[in-house]
Amino acid sequence: MSSSSVIQVPERDPTGQYVRYDEILGEGNWKKVYKGFDEVNGIEIAWNVVALKDRILNSASNLSYLIAEAELMKLLDHKNIVKCYHFWVDYENSKLYLITELFSSETLLHYIKHVPVNHTSIKNWCRQILNGLNYLHTRNPPICHLDVKLLNIFVDGNSGTIKLGDFGFAKLIEPRSSGYTCYGTLLYMAPEMFEGNYNEMVDIHAFGICVLQMITREILYQECRNMNEMYKKIEVGIKPYALINVSEPQIKTFLNRCLAPVSMRPPAIELLNDPFLAVAPTPSLSSVTSTDTTSLSETESNMSEAESSLSQVTSAQVDGLLKLVKEIKCGDKIFKLKGSMKRDVIVPMRLSIVYNVGGKYQVEDTMKFKFPMAMETGNIDEFVREKIGTPMNLCSEDVAVVIEIIKQLRTELLALHYQPNITSVEQKLMSEELDYNLGNLFAENPAHEILTESRGDGDESEAENNGMLSCLGKLLSSVCSNS
Repeated sequence: MSSSSVIQVPERDPTGQYVRYDEILGEGNWKKVYKGFDEVNGIEIAWNVVALKDRILNSASNLSYLIAEAELMKLLDHKNIVKCYHFWVDYENSKLYLITELFSSETLLHYIKHVPVNHTSIKNWCRQILNGLNYLHTRNPPICHLDVKLLNIFVDGNSGTIKLGDFGFAKLIEPRSSGYTCYGTLLYMAPEMFEGNYNEMVDIHAFGICVLQMITREILYQECRNMNEMYKKIEVGIKPYALINVSEPQIKTFLNRCLAPVSMRPPAIELLNDPFLAVAPTPSLSSVTSTDTTSLSETESNMSEAESSLSQVTSAQVDGLLKLVKEIKCGDKIFKLKGSMKRDVIVPMRLSIVYNVGGKYQVEDTMKFKFPMAMETGNIDEFVREKIGTPMNLCSEDVAVVIEIIKQLRTELLALHYQPNITSVEQKLMSEELDYNLGNLFAENPAHEILTESRGDGDESEAENNGMLSCLGKLLSSVCSNS
């Protein structure tokens, strides 16, 4: 064979077993993935190139940790986890190379956006995802994926096999350790991640968000006006409005378990035994709704009603009097706010906080007050703290939820009251602005990935932490300025 007929490859690994092609499979802000080939086993592979920061290469401890992480990835062996075959570090060019299993089919994100998917398929996918997570979480020590999202879950269109991939941010969670670095995509982040002290249960929360996306096929948190508002809601644990569109009780219960506060969030092995994932056929949506509604006891009925009205607005207008009822479930509490408006600038409201005690919801605190609709948004926080929080002896977390629910009810009352004056052009502009702010989030735009780091003892850690927070502030400010 002449030398001119020899196929030239752009790159080969140090062992000579793996070669890289020019074809790019994917690219993010920290990694690029090429198609490659394993010349020993005769299979195609994914050639991952990860850019490393100088602080990793210049620190013996950081470098040792990185290598330990890569070695760990090689040891993982599960049918629902993308396999890592080989890795090496290019110190001169500050890069980490990972040779992983190539999964040429689409991601779950692609399927729910372009392919109609029934609940049977979703249940099958959920079982496989949970099996993969259970495998990770039951290692010793447990392994946390930290970036579970639709874009990182691959589907084999022929066999229906699911594989969890992209462990670029995975880490070992040592017992009793704290001060973790917090990585991930904002939409999927559990509230405890913002505190910098979390464990593998954050993957369960992210999984719950994935399931909600698969069930509703909606853009989550589209009720938010900008990224800053969305950030605040996720930070305090307010669930997406899209959850109210899940009308089947069994599915809603499953989602609420996944998205519960970390102390109440079940592990993957328990979720695998949830009735929603039962292999036996379940009644249709209509039959479940009709039978459950008639068979529930009064207490259970009230409980179901409260859960189904999560983040929900119920409105009615009689003789010009507009009435709204809004509910938000946060942890083991339900915040219910009623308001009525006609032509008044001061609106009477009634706040009820319902607590879950021993599996039963009981009204513990109720307060009536008059809210000035003309109040500037910036003054609502102080109003709630002084006029509601102090008299009701609410903790700071409850005050934050009350502030949020009042702002939402006020906005929706005004919107409904003045709706005839909103032109179709204005509505279109509002819709386009929302799509701009949140549409890309559904498409997994890398610009929406959030990185925060817990504060360390050294000046370098503190400076880096401040820099990261500054970047986050600039990101939120830039988005807010467009809203």
